Amino acid sequence: MAQSDFIDSIRTSFSYKPKVDLRFDTRNSFITNLRVRILGVKIGLDYNRKSRIGLSYNWLGSDINQTFIHDSDVVNTELKLWYVSPYFEYTFYNQKKWELSTLLSFGLGRSKYKFEDIALRNQTFAIYEPYMLGQYSLLKWLGLSFGVGYRLLLHGHQYLPKNFSTPIYVLKLKLIPGQLIL
Repeated sequence: MAQSDFIDSIRTSFSYKPKVDLRFDTRNSFITNLRVRILGVKIGLDYNRKSRIGLSYNWLGSDINQTFIHDSDVVNTELKLWYVSPYFEYTFYNQKKWELSTLLSFGLGRSKYKFEDIALRNQTFAIYEPYMLGQYSLLKWLGLSFGVGYRLLLHGHQYLPKNFSTPIYVLKLKLIPGQLIL
């Protein structure tokens, strides 16, 4: 597809009446060499199943523990993080039950290490997450989803683990509640 065809395809998709794009999301990745799950909720607009734009709220769904020295004591802490990210998804292949798309999101959030009720090493961070997704529709509102991408830490290197920028992989059953509603 030539670049002008690509841009025209996006422009044309926005001429359709949008539908609600409501999705629960999970992505797998690695932090400090541990397999982790990032959970999220996406809400936005779906233009003719071609272009989707919206906002997502994401959080760490796995336990990451780290030891720090706090007030001369060694303490065990748990990493907590959340971020909000606008997203744009473009579907470049959609035939029968198969869909292939690319998703781009930029996130801004907060992280902290929690010890009892004390938050240590609070910081703001920014990330960029591009990835490719495939979906096989089992039903109109349920699909088998798979994909690969990368999470790149743009800002907030001070306290987050050095290997926070890592590959992302997706393999899940995908519930599409927006398709149930409309």
